Amino acid sequence: MVEQISVFIDNRPGRLAELCNIIGKNGVDIRALQLVEAGEFGLVRMITDNNEKATKLLKDAGMSFRKGEVLGVLMDDRPGSMGLIASILSEASINIEYAYAFITKIEKKAILILKVSDLKKSIDVLKSSGVSILENI
Repeated sequence: MVEQISVFIDNRPGRLAELCNIIGKNGVDIRALQLVEAGEFGLVRMITDNNEKATKLLKDAGMSFRKGEVLGVLMDDRPGSMGLIASILSEASINIEYAYAFITKIEKKAILILKVSDLKKSIDVLKSSGVSILENI
């Protein structure tokens, strides 16, 4: 499992830059980020190398956020990898609520972040299928 921070921001120019600068200028590395638009607002999901420091910075800046656990999966960086993971979870009747992926510095590997309906069952099912589950990114 991986801890993710979800930050609620206004959907206007400069707001994402402000968020990223608060984090980055204070030495916290954003490892993964997803921005979702919802009309006048946005939701930024991110994984950092220091969530404790990041959340303190966000709190000090008056930004609204929440922390939660998501599933981090190491997979091959090739066509069909995401489909395989999704199929394994589907066959176990596990719903994927959202997902985002990114490539890694590890050659021919990618990381898939998943919010699933049953985290523990997902870990068990994927591990039994030989899928690598990440504790941190």
